[in-house]
Amino acid sequence: MGDTTGPLKAYGDVQLAGVRGAAEYYNSRGGIAGHRVVVHAVSDNGDPTTAATVLTRELASSTPTMVWAGSVSSDSAAMIPILARRRVFAIGLVDGQAQCRVDAATKCPNFWSLANPTSVAQQGVVDWIKARHFTRVGLLEETTPFSVSETPHFLRAAGAAGLTVKTASFPASAVDLGPQLQALHRAGSEVIYAEGLGTAQYALTARADLDWNVPVVFDSSASAVDITKLATPANVVDAFEAPLYEQDARLPNPGLRTMTTWAGRHAKVTALPLSVTSTGWDAVVTFNTAVTQAGGSLDVAKLNAAMLHLPPTDPLRTLTHKLGWTADSHENVLGAPEDYAVIPVGPLVNGRVQAP
Repeated sequence: MGDTTGPLKAYGDVQLAGVRGAAEYYNSRGGIAGHRVVVHAVSDNGDPTTAATVLTRELASSTPTMVWAGSVSSDSAAMIPILARRRVFAIGLVDGQAQCRVDAATKCPNFWSLANPTSVAQQGVVDWIKARHFTRVGLLEETTPFSVSETPHFLRAAGAAGLTVKTASFPASAVDLGPQLQALHRAGSEVIYAEGLGTAQYALTARADLDWNVPVVFDSSASAVDITKLATPANVVDAFEAPLYEQDARLPNPGLRTMTTWAGRHAKVTALPLSVTSTGWDAVVTFNTAVTQAGGSLDVAKLNAAMLHLPPTDPLRTLTHKLGWTADSHENVLGAPEDYAVIPVGPLVNGRVQAP
């Protein structure tokens, strides 16, 4: 289940390539614990209502062994209650609006999120800001569910670090962020933290129009594109991005070569940050480990039990350094700020950022 027909089709297609590539990788080695993997892809069009409707329809006709649950948080949010009621095992990138952070055994008994808790990425950015002795931060917040969910964690971490934060919000449809940048300029912001998928182009243009050389750090969502294709070379000076560590070409990640080889048969995965492909790829790699840990069983209860005892590292997993859950939290409790790399904006080459 993912968006392969709607506004996030480019991302959904590459996530699906990760799923298909991993399935073929394991099938070439005899399957997952001897089980051949068959991928059945259905589009939710990037819409939560459609996601719930299509999932309900699909489950009425068959029960898959595992569901990859959505390309974006709102789709996952709509699917998680259905998956819980129907006792269907699922792995996704995010758990809706942190639906599985606490009381997961009740709310999300069969759903497991690959993503770190939102607080982890925010802490990494705050650590970077504090290390550079900035004290006044301008927060540029896109009013989408994902970005809004980040803000409280950033504010909490910033407050604990002794930073003062001024927030300026804007809708996802905004193409002129001049008023927001002016407000942050007037507030005396020494650094800008910008949230939102489409933020980079308009934020950097507005900064240039103000002739303001304030450093700008883009969150993981804004870093999910090649920012150098959205802005001129002059405008990306003193611009930074905070992607998952695998996007930093300077850092080793041994699983990426295998992933790009197999997933690349289904889409041009290196045209986007490799973290997009990794979401689908790591879901199947993790599922393989769970089935193996469960002695080859596909029983949902045994798979859930296995997920609580997976080895924290795997040479084929690519998204985070470590992965693990507890009975109470089905977010990645082993996630750490080191899973993110704050780096100067650079071109995307073979799916990784070449920081200058």
